[in-house]
Order: sequence, then structure tokens, then C-alpha cells
Amino acid sequence: MHIHHVLPIRQSHYRQVAALIETSHLRHDPAAQLQHDRPSGPVYRPVRRTALAPLSETLVRMDGHPIAADLWRLPVAETHAVQQHGCAADPAIPVLRAALAAGLDPVELRALLDHPPTGRGGPDVRQETLVQARWCPEAWGVMRLGLHWFLVLWFDLDRTSLGPPASGEDVALDLGLDPVVQVVTASGQAWTVDPALPADLPVLRASLSGPARHRLDRALFDQYRLTLLALTERLMGEASAVYVEALSYRSMHRPFVREARRTGVLDWHEGWLHTRLHLAGVRFERIHPAGTSQRCSRCDGQPYGDRYARVFVCRKCGPMDAHENAARNILRLGRQKVRVWDARQQASTDVAS
Repeated sequence: MHIHHVLPIRQSHYRQVAALIETSHLRHDPAAQLQHDRPSGPVYRPVRRTALAPLSETLVRMDGHPIAADLWRLPVAETHAVQQHGCAADPAIPVLRAALAAGLDPVELRALLDHPPTGRGGPDVRQETLVQARWCPEAWGVMRLGLHWFLVLWFDLDRTSLGPPASGEDVALDLGLDPVVQVVTASGQAWTVDPALPADLPVLRASLSGPARHRLDRALFDQYRLTLLALTERLMGEASAVYVEALSYRSMHRPFVREARRTGVLDWHEGWLHTRLHLAGVRFERIHPAGTSQRCSRCDGQPYGDRYARVFVCRKCGPMDAHENAARNILRLGRQKVRVWDARQQASTDVAS
């Protein structure tokens, strides 16, 4: 499966990217196709098959020019593929991630953030068990979206397991910040997905210096990434269909979008989840979110209720968990959408035959 990832380029290096285009090292490629329904703009590819040199998780050499780009925002399998071509891992991140998961005392955690381990980092021992990625250093380009530039990397993604596609049950996901994901299944199961983090982390983050805060955000992203990919692998093996809201981040509350981008939830929702489920043969559908948080998922009576943070109150059924209620509405709407779509497909097939 051929996929791509779009990674931010630091604004301080936009001028170098523009210079590569002005000097014809990069040329607009109208045939470059980017999958998913994410916003996209014109893509520029190297005129010659010039290899991209990943120097670290934050720096690449692009036709001789050093360009700062956030390679650390890749999923785990793709990170390992890039590391095989010389990308040096930050040795501090696995240590900080372990400290976060263990609930290290804030004083000790601050000391780690201010004085992180040094040296050249090797590949992280954590890996995805169901997915393997390959990357060719010539498979790259840059994309312009408005006033911003992004690095585009193409990968080949394969399943490591040769077993049959998943044949489980329908699952719906409601995304948020607390919990990060609410999961419900057609058989009535429900659980939440959250990374293990210290409760007083926001207070600590606000008191840190710029470099220490960046290290903390990197470790947080890594912890969220592993948590979300673990959920993805469970869905790959146990779900027959997965339904999520078709969220438009441009129109959403800015603090939510900023946090979703910082933790990687946005990247997972818009790209990682879809590609991995498709690879496993799991149906993936996006559902219009209108009314999913205001309607009761239990009754056929009064359709609208009131939501108070994590509690939804139906005028007939009473209070219930707001996230679980929204997820059950997503499940109901998703199954309705699939039934209508499949019926139309069957009707078209019958007419054609």
C-alpha cells in the first residue's frame, strides 16, 4: 500500500525551500496525488532523483540545503523506516516517555527535562506488530498550503501478519481530549483510551523553559502515539467496520485543535487510522457529526437533550456519559449509512446484470 505523510517545515526555513524552486531544483508536479481528505496544495518534486538525507528527527538535507522539518511526527513504523537511512533518534525521548508513564515526581521529571540524556540515539525498541513500512530516500517532495510549507514523504506500507482480514464487529469512536477516545461496539462494550500521564502535567509544562517544554511535548507526542497505535492494532484485528466523526478542524474551537495537533490526535484521526484499517481490510467510514452530542442514543422520544461537560441529560432517560452517548450515536449513524450505501450498490449491480 503506497501512502504519504505531510510534515511541517519550520517557518525559518521557508526561504530555503523557495530558493530550491526558484533555481529549478524542485518543480511543480501536477500528477502528484495525495490521498485522504486533508487539505492539500501544489506539490513540488526534485527535478533529478535527489535523495533526501534525514540528519535527525528535526533536520533533513534537501539537495544540499539543511531544512528543519518535524520527522518525529511520523507513526512508529514509518519512523523506523526513516531511521534506517541515517536519521538519528533523540536518546532523551524514550527515557522521558518512560518517566511520564511511571508518574515520576514533578521535581525529578523537571530535572530530566532540564538535563536530558545525551549521545546519539538508536532506534526505539517500540515497534508496531502488524505494520511494516519501507521508505526510499528519493520518495519526497514539498507542498505549499497557503503561506506554509510542508515536507511530503511517500512510504510503502505492508501487513506483517499474513492472516485473513479482520472479521469482527462494528466499532464507533468519539474523539476528545478527556478521554482522548471513547470506544463503543455493536455488542454493547464501551471503554476509554487515554495515555498514562501525571495529573499535574499542565502546571509543570507552564513553568518550563522553551527547550524543556519542547522536550516534554516530544515525549507527550510519543506517549500519545503509542497509545493510539495500540488502539489501531486492536481495531485492525477485532473490528469489521470503524466509524468516526468527519471533523473539520478549521471550524473547531482553536484550543482543541492546538491540543489535538500537539498530541498527535489530529494526525491519527486524519491519516494513520484510515491507512492502517484499509491495510487490514477493515471498513472505515466518516460520519457527519451534526447532532451526535445533543441526541439521546437510548430512546426514540425527544431527540435533543442537554450536555454539561462529560454528562448528557436526556429529558426522558436521564443523565448518562456524554462521550459514550456520542459514540453510540456515531455507531447508529454509521451503520445506517452503510446499509443505505450497500443497498444502492446492490441495486446498481442488479440493474447492470
